[in-house]
Amino acid sequence: MQIFFGPDNTIKGANIISYLLEKSRVVSITPNERSFHAFYALTAAGKFGTKEAACYAFLKQSGTYTAAGIDDLRYFQEIGKSMTEIGFSGEEQAQIWELVWAVLELGNLEFKDEKHQHNEAEPCEPHGPCDLKRVAKVLRVEEPHLRKLILFEKKVFKNEEAVFKAYSRAGCVGNRNTLAKALYNAVFEFIIFKVQLALNPAEPDAGRSINLLDIFGF
Repeated sequence: MQIFFGPDNTIKGANIISYLLEKSRVVSITPNERSFHAFYALTAAGKFGTKEAACYAFLKQSGTYTAAGIDDLRYFQEIGKSMTEIGFSGEEQAQIWELVWAVLELGNLEFKDEKHQHNEAEPCEPHGPCDLKRVAKVLRVEEPHLRKLILFEKKVFKNEEAVFKAYSRAGCVGNRNTLAKALYNAVFEFIIFKVQLALNPAEPDAGRSINLLDIFGF
């Protein structure tokens, strides 16, 4: 974050630059650690049909759902209050939390590959406690299109003919995880964009700014 000062040394604005979000933590966490706080805040609040944290595969990996000194429900409430003060509309906040829910729900999507093992042209079968239909609705896409995105690799040849090849189970899991990480990153970047607007970045003034490096998350 670059903080700008005026001639009277008062803060005039700031500029945030996002270099790297540790997206791998969305889909993979080690024992005794937690993923991003937003997931636990949402599950604690139980909003948008969210179940408890232990019901989600991405969060179950570590077996750790609480953190010392953090009240997840209170954190959820504080996030909402802060977003309102910064300028997030109610609709924007709802969409953000729905996307966070969709990321968790995607983690519960599993794949059977018996048919694919016998015939590579046959796609894996999605199963597990994942509401893929609602995930598609949140993403504003048709469910069949979302399934095809996860289950098939699209190849386009020189004559512009498109051919779809079924992924193996490992490929489907990889696609699912890539989609989950991309969604969470998009949410994070949108939050930074909105915060940036609220900070009202000033024009850089040589010698009148300081840079702070910190690890931000959501």
